Amino acid sequence: MNAHRWKPSNAQLATLIVAPLLLIVARTQLVPYEDDAGTYIGLIAQDPARSDLGASLVIIAALLLIPAFLTLAGIARGHAPRLTTIGAAMAVIGCVGMACIATAALVAGKAVRLGPQSAAANLWDQVWNEAKIWPILLVHVGAIGCIVLAVTLYRSGLVPRVAAVLVGIGGAMMMSTAAGPIRGALIGTAALALIGFTWVARSAWPASGSPAEIASPRHPKHAAQAHP
Repeated sequence: MNAHRWKPSNAQLATLIVAPLLLIVARTQLVPYEDDAGTYIGLIAQDPARSDLGASLVIIAALLLIPAFLTLAGIARGHAPRLTTIGAAMAVIGCVGMACIATAALVAGKAVRLGPQSAAANLWDQVWNEAKIWPILLVHVGAIGCIVLAVTLYRSGLVPRVAAVLVGIGGAMMMSTAAGPIRGALIGTAALALIGFTWVARSAWPASGSPAEIASPRHPKHAAQAHP
């Protein structure tokens, strides 16, 4: 049916690849978050420029993830529009939380440059350890949104089911580890999301280079419903 036809643009499909790829690069530079302020500030003080670079790239990646999630929602919306919209909105909220967490890292880098590490550690305690529950809550909302989007993609039959599963698992873990202390987990979860997002983009982007028209599901029963 024409009401369910949607054709993602090259730029929209590209965000599915560029956003998680940039996040991987960002997390190789970002200093992993530590609850102990002295330890975290000490790590940033070793190379504040690298920390700032990583945090800045995370913010850019978080902004690019917004159109990426909207593209996923556009692909799945014809199957379950209300649930897809809810999932996309929650995922976007998670992107905001991810950007807030990275902004806090920029504050830490600035504090290291302006004063002694003890003062910077005290500031970090006030900026982060006393208020971190809010951005962390946002990224966990985003994690749930990724799962919801993945469920709608999976049930729609418009993309490979394994790709939908990877979108859900990778996206949710990418969000929930945004403030994590282990660099390997930060990078690995973003890489898992990249695989899932890229697979979805590839399924909607044929070798000819012209995006596929998302018109009818792959599952026979849905196809029968779309074409009685």
